[in-house]
Amino acid sequence: MGGGGLGYNGRLGVNMFGEFDGWLNKQKNGSRYFISIFGPFTGDRTHKNTYSESELSFDEITIETRRELYQFVGGLSSRLNSKQSLYFGGGITAGQTFLKKYDNVNNFPFRNIYFVQDDEKDSFSMTITVGVMIDTKQGIFNLKKYGCLINISPSSIGANFIILWSGNLLDYL
Repeated sequence: MGGGGLGYNGRLGVNMFGEFDGWLNKQKNGSRYFISIFGPFTGDRTHKNTYSESELSFDEITIETRRELYQFVGGLSSRLNSKQSLYFGGGITAGQTFLKKYDNVNNFPFRNIYFVQDDEKDSFSMTITVGVMIDTKQGIFNLKKYGCLINISPSSIGANFIILWSGNLLDYL
C-alpha cells in the first residue's frame, strides 16, 4: 500500500508513506513494515534565490530565520483490533537553517529578497515515530486506511495526516 498526506513540523509539508509485508512475516493481519518521508514546502525560497554563505560576502539585513526539517522514518505496524493499526518506529530528522535577507543595494535581479543557507546551524537527530491508522471500507480511489503519525525528535514534534490506498492510484483518477 502507498499513500501520502500533509504534515506540520514547524512548516507545512508533504509526506510520502509506504506500508508492506516483510519477507519474514507473510501472515495475514500480522506485523507489517512502513516507511515515511516528510519534507516541508519551501514557500518563496527556491534554488534560484538560495545561496551558500561561501558564495556571498554581502552584509545585508536579515529579515527572518527559517528552519526546514526533513524526516526519514520506518518501523513496524501491528493490528490493535480488526479496524485499527498501531505504528512504531524511528529514523532521522535533518534540519537546515536559512536566513531570509533583504538586498538594499540591488545586487540581485529578484525583488531584493534572497536566502542564505546557514551551514553552522544544520542538524541531524534521532526521531521516534508513533501513530494510529483506521481501516476504511473499500470505496472511491481504493482507499484503505487513514490516520496520523507523530514524529518526535529533540528539535521538534511533527504531525502527519496520511491516507493509504492499494493498487495504482492513477488507475482511479
